[in-house]
Amino acid sequence: MDFDGPRLLELLRNPKEDLSFEIKEWLDLTENAHKAKLAQAIIALANHGGGAVLIGYSEQTDGTFIPAESRPPDLSGYMSDVINEISRRYLNPPVHCEVRHVAHPLSGLPFPVINVPGGHQTPIMARRGGPQGQSTLQAGRTYIRRVGPTSEEPQSPEEWRALLDRCIRAGRDELVDRIRLIVAGAPMETVESTSHDQLDQWIASSDARWTTLLDQLPATHPARFPIGSYRFAYQLRGQFRRPSLRELREALVAAEVRSSGWPHWPMMTRAPIRPAPVDDTIECFLARDPGSEKADPDALDYWRVSTSGQAYSIRGLNEDSHPENGRPGSGLDITTPTRRLADALTHASNLARQLGLQTGYIDFDLMWSGLAGRRLVSWGNRRRTVFGDYFTQQSQYRRRFSVAVENVTEQLP
Repeated sequence: MDFDGPRLLELLRNPKEDLSFEIKEWLDLTENAHKAKLAQAIIALANHGGGAVLIGYSEQTDGTFIPAESRPPDLSGYMSDVINEISRRYLNPPVHCEVRHVAHPLSGLPFPVINVPGGHQTPIMARRGGPQGQSTLQAGRTYIRRVGPTSEEPQSPEEWRALLDRCIRAGRDELVDRIRLIVAGAPMETVESTSHDQLDQWIASSDARWTTLLDQLPATHPARFPIGSYRFAYQLRGQFRRPSLRELREALVAAEVRSSGWPHWPMMTRAPIRPAPVDDTIECFLARDPGSEKADPDALDYWRVSTSGQAYSIRGLNEDSHPENGRPGSGLDITTPTRRLADALTHASNLARQLGLQTGYIDFDLMWSGLAGRRLVSWGNRRRTVFGDYFTQQSQYRRRFSVAVENVTEQLP
């Protein structure tokens, strides 16, 4: 769909759903039920051949749509990184979506429009389901756009055949393009995953593994981090010695960083929280500890590290374990996130050195979630205030960057 074309502007003026255009009310994308609702729409549109989702309109009894009430004060919760994080978490394989905030042709108010690409060679499925009783999204299921229009599972052999035909045509078109290159005498290039693709796949597989472990816990367990979390991932890129699992464990012990107190990849020594091998990774899940349901969220880490030089860690926010005025979710410390980040960067540098990576890069991906409405505080002074009242507006902050391995610690400031 052309974001700047007359069709989209007309749909904003007189919105109407069809098989390639779906309309949603304002969604709180910090809520899992709303994430799942959007993920189901994205899956269906991707399988249909592409389309768009318009956010911020409500359906009336006569079937028309008008701008919905409860418009959020800002649209930072509808940025591309937020939508693509939902795609990585809920879709298999993930689909990269583009988000534009398009001005209404009459009111001038912006509305988020999510462009969903089509042309996929395999059906897009749900990696995980939504909250039970609050969502129709189920793990392992495929969704399409059906007459209505609705986003549902295929209900007939004809609908399945149409979906598979689209996937086959997409693969055939790519094959024809490659044959044209050969006939024209152009050199064939091998399609390889980029470093960003590899890091995305690592994060997606780590999220899925963490989710599987969470499914074994009660719904109210604090290790689910319902208020907020800090996730850090990285990968080594370059020539280094691929370790055995035993060598990797020894390298992790040597790479451990405790400058801020609790390390990101703690090498515990007692069962049942001692790091253990799983396939080609070593993982640790502190919520396995008896009595963990009473633990603070910043002491319930899940982490894993692979023999291919990729690492992942997620934990609850420190501010929710030592909350301002006894209210978790109310504060964001001015220094703790920076100190924790410095520890994680140093760990990556240490592990690279342990594995013999002398030249190359380290790709980092970090994300804080559950930030909206938190007050900036400082644990370093008695009143825990910083120059008055400042509150966070974004619900999530994510950053990806790469650093030359020899420059990581030098560039910490």
